[in-house]
Amino acid sequence: MSNFIPIVTFVLQEDYTDYHEEFNQTVQNLLSDNGWVHPQLSNANITTLTAVGGLGIPVASQWYNSDTNKMQIMTVGGIETITSA
Repeated sequence: MSNFIPIVTFVLQEDYTDYHEEFNQTVQNLLSDNGWVHPQLSNANITTLTAVGGLGIPVASQWYNSDTNKMQIMTVGGIETITSA
């Protein structure tokens, strides 16, 4: 899927060094010099995610729609597109 970065799963162990290093690297990959980087999804990606076995996209998820060049957010009522005035 387009630029989704999986978050490493925490596993209880004696030494957490590897986990912390991998987790920190993942978070750094999601940040830019200008702020948080949202996933970029095409209309086809969004359609696929909303149709996946009823799981869909969780409410409050945000992404950048690469086809419309607009930010979108999943609400209880469905996908809302953020537009400028």
